[in-house]
Parts: sequence; C-alpha cells; structure tokens
Amino acid sequence: MSKNFALLAGLTVILAGCAPEPGTDRAATEAAPGETPAAARDQEPQDQQEQPVAAAAGNAEQGKRIFLYCQACHSLNAGGMNKVGPNLHGVFGRQAAQVEGFTYSAALTESGIVWTDATLDEWVQRPTELVPGTTMVFAGIQDAQQRADLVAYLRQATGAE
Repeated sequence: MSKNFALLAGLTVILAGCAPEPGTDRAATEAAPGETPAAARDQEPQDQQEQPVAAAAGNAEQGKRIFLYCQACHSLNAGGMNKVGPNLHGVFGRQAAQVEGFTYSAALTESGIVWTDATLDEWVQRPTELVPGTTMVFAGIQDAQQRADLVAYLRQATGAE
C-alpha cells in the first residue's frame, strides 16, 4: 500500500466521523517498512528509540495540503470557532485540553501534555496511543515526513512563528 493511500485511508476515517472496526486499519496498527512497531519501540533502550522529526525538517507547504483533512474538525485563526475539535491557534506551548468553550475527554484533560513539536508529532502519529481514552477519532499518520510537514505548517499557521 502506498504511503499516500495509507494517509488518505486513515484520514477518510475522520471525515466519515467514525473509527474503523478493530483489525481493519492495518496501516494505523502496523509499522511501515523501516519503522519499528510501537510495542517493540517501548522495549528498546531509550537512546535507540526513533526520535520525533523536528518541524524544522518539515515542509510547511506540504503540511498545508495535509491539514486540508484536519480542517473538517479544527480551525486555526485567532478567535476562530471550535468545531468537532478545538481551535488550534496558539497550540504550541499550551497545556492540552485548555481551549475555552471546548469539552475534552477526561483522559486528555488529565494527561499533563504540553504541546510541542515532539508531542504533536506523537499525537498525530496515533492519538489513542499517546492518550488512551481520548475522544479524538483519528487513525493517525504513520509517515514521519508527513507528520513533520504537518507540524511545520501548524507552527506557521497558528501564530507560533
């Protein structure tokens, strides 16, 4: 399965508004060639774990294209409305679950996460793995470069730069 097809398949889930049936989304649960499955990564020594791709390595223009799928649920502008998901303006450096007027899951509210390039990279890769119990219905983006591109775009578009 091509990386683009896997991305589109995963993002189609969020546009449809429902999670895939267990066992049907292989791209979200299996590692891509050259990547280490999450279960195996957890057993590796810390210095050998794959590090998140920094936003500096991302291409914001490519990330803007990826965000087209996210905009169904998220706005980016200062003072923008919350949709199915919260407005993301000012997300960098903010503690998770802090956008006024949006109701979050208890799991995300109690997570203690502060949004950085690294935490957003982990979140976008697989939200339910980073915060079990989250209500965000999104299969995730397995391709590290696509995540880096998205984070670079978010940094640019949410007032972080």
